[in-house]
Amino acid sequence: MNCFRNILLLVAMSLTVWCLSGCQDDNPLDTGQGKPPVIKPSESDIGKPPRFPEIIRLNVVTVEVPAGQASGSEEIWSYLDEEPIGAERLVLLGRNGVRVGLGRDKSMPDIIRVLTRMTGDGLGRRLMVGRRGSPHHITLKRDQGIQTIFMFHSDRTLSGDDMPAGDNVLSVACTVDENDANRMILTGMPQVRSTKTKTRFRSDAGGVRIVNNQAMFGFRDLMFQMPMKAGEFLVIGPGAAARRPHSVGRHFLVAQKQGMDFETVLVITPRAEMLPQSPKP
Repeated sequence: MNCFRNILLLVAMSLTVWCLSGCQDDNPLDTGQGKPPVIKPSESDIGKPPRFPEIIRLNVVTVEVPAGQASGSEEIWSYLDEEPIGAERLVLLGRNGVRVGLGRDKSMPDIIRVLTRMTGDGLGRRLMVGRRGSPHHITLKRDQGIQTIFMFHSDRTLSGDDMPAGDNVLSVACTVDENDANRMILTGMPQVRSTKTKTRFRSDAGGVRIVNNQAMFGFRDLMFQMPMKAGEFLVIGPGAAARRPHSVGRHFLVAQKQGMDFETVLVITPRAEMLPQSPKP
């Protein structure tokens, strides 16, 4: 508990430094003291064809809580909006032990307060950068052996498959509305990234190259899409069904430490950015 409070204190101190330096947009745990980042054309863009954000930054924060604190409580979800992904998708994710909620306005301090009460630990932060629409793979569990995972489908059937050895990842892609650069859609899907690679030949301007790719095995029925605006964030965590031994939620969001279960909660904050313009010769 004290360890987690100390980490949160460091995060709060970092927030102050970022705010004073004018770089608060880089902070995934924005306390809402400033306004959400809004993309506006610069003076140099006036009169020119409109430019659209090409770069997506994902700030990903992971918190580990004791088993049952996230999956067995409604408190953290009371500050989030789960409806934008649709009622049918919401029910399907719940049956498979996964919950997704949208955080708006100044709800981040409330989320931190709830996670602190849950005696969360293992706070980690990573920044992922790529082009808009390109998938980012957030690794949740590494070096897993062959896993037998059962999944409920949209037609209410249940099936089980043996997944190959590899990493359990959450694949996330963010696209931007070209009519309003501050509106985005974040698409997510749990996948198993196989340890084994496949060799392919790729032809390009430089000739023929040998490319080794890791095979991805996705749970397509659990793909979700969340409309978001600048400054909003996404929280992903285990639901009640994650207690089932072979559920998707348990395999991706529950880890064991010396025989004891701990649950993982993710906080994802996307931000769209313009590509820097090349200086004039």
